[in-house]
Amino acid sequence: MTLADRDISILKMIENNYFKYACCFLILVAGIAFLILSIIQRIYRKSSDGMEYLCVFCFVSFIYYCIETKSMNLFYGNQTLYSVIVFFSLMLLPLFFIPYYTKGIVIKKSKTLNILFLIAILNAVIQTVLQLTNLVDFMDMAVFSHIILFVSIWFTLMNVFISNIRKEENSYWLDFIALLPLGLCGIFDIVHSYFSTSEHIEKYSRYGTTIFCLFMLISHMVKIVRSQMQALKEKEEKANAANEAKSIFLARMSHEIRTPINAVLGMNEMILRESNEENVLEYSANIDSSAHALLSIINEILDLSKIEAGKMVLTPVEYNLSSLLHDIYIMTEVRAKDKDLVFKINVDPLIPAKYIGDDVKVRQILTNLLSNAVKYTHKGYVYLKVSGYCKDDAYFLCFEVQDSGIGIKDEDMPKLFEEFQRIEEKKNRSIEGTGLGMSITVQLLKLMDSTLNVESEYGKGSRFFFQIKQEVVDATFQRSVKRKIIKKIRCW
Repeated sequence: MTLADRDISILKMIENNYFKYACCFLILVAGIAFLILSIIQRIYRKSSDGMEYLCVFCFVSFIYYCIETKSMNLFYGNQTLYSVIVFFSLMLLPLFFIPYYTKGIVIKKSKTLNILFLIAILNAVIQTVLQLTNLVDFMDMAVFSHIILFVSIWFTLMNVFISNIRKEENSYWLDFIALLPLGLCGIFDIVHSYFSTSEHIEKYSRYGTTIFCLFMLISHMVKIVRSQMQALKEKEEKANAANEAKSIFLARMSHEIRTPINAVLGMNEMILRESNEENVLEYSANIDSSAHALLSIINEILDLSKIEAGKMVLTPVEYNLSSLLHDIYIMTEVRAKDKDLVFKINVDPLIPAKYIGDDVKVRQILTNLLSNAVKYTHKGYVYLKVSGYCKDDAYFLCFEVQDSGIGIKDEDMPKLFEEFQRIEEKKNRSIEGTGLGMSITVQLLKLMDSTLNVESEYGKGSRFFFQIKQEVVDATFQRSVKRKIIKKIRCW
């Protein structure tokens, strides 16, 4: 045969066996995929779900069907060797098919399958011995291998079907779909092989095996994805349960601790009112300051636990913006004055006076931001600016807190809104706080469909600003509100 004739023969063989080669290729790909998946599963889950058996089954099937295409004769013409390999492969197939199902992953462990597996082992041993001793040829004993494989497939098929019917969740229908064409094609091949001389024994089974390998690969990939999703769900449930338990504990403890602290504050208030001794008043003032600081920390923890438990809700009521700002001014001015800081509230005189919204949450947000601004500003100023605007028939109130404090480094920005995180804690260890204020502020703004924006330059100061949607009740301008309410609040 010349080189040109050889090339023509190869091309004709490829053309005539196109689908056969495609099946062999797909079976090989499935085997490689099973190998990779089994290794990964062994490493991460310590169990491969029997995929190593399917891997070897695919490789043996690939060898069997690849030789059956007669293509190997072009490279090595020893037909006897190929015949031995083909029937030896056929004999091995049940030895890797049955163990996959005897593991009880898809169906319950079956004595019948174990018996079939033992028969398959005896068949392999007896046929090998008879072949090696030249007493009987593999070809003459192939019928036994076919029968064992055929019975194993159909017995497994029926058990998978029954298993699916009895289960509430049909988790293994892909396995049934994979086995069905394998069993049906096996019947077609047996009929044509032993009752008709016009067809080859592997004509239909190669298609059934290809479908089986591909569907089993899909089945295992689906199982892996489901397993991962279930594992993530369980972890999420455990985390949520632990978080809920923590929130309940914090809420109960905070409530139990606040009661005696309020009693201490009440008794201390009586001492401040009735005592005239300077040293007693000084001690009492220290007690009052420390108790209020402790109460503030407990309130923050309680607020955080409510937010994490999903029990923090908005309570919209009608409120006067001027009164809210006046209260904030009174609370912040004392702290700013103690540090010789300039504190001002600048309000756009053209914004409405009354709104419907959760004024308690707005007050808490502004108090947290102003409290932090005063804490981290050693000289200079702290400003609160209030403005507003209309958009699409909605009104938005804009708040901005600006200070001349220590500022924030760019690398510290991610820590700003984390719970129990304080920026430059060593440098600022003398400043009291839990690191919860900013986290609570962000969560409260999230409830209001808003976000907190930050601009800061280290060493020069910071600017925190946000906007919230509020319903306007009274469109009267702030300029028209009684001056006694906002006498210390500057209108532009």
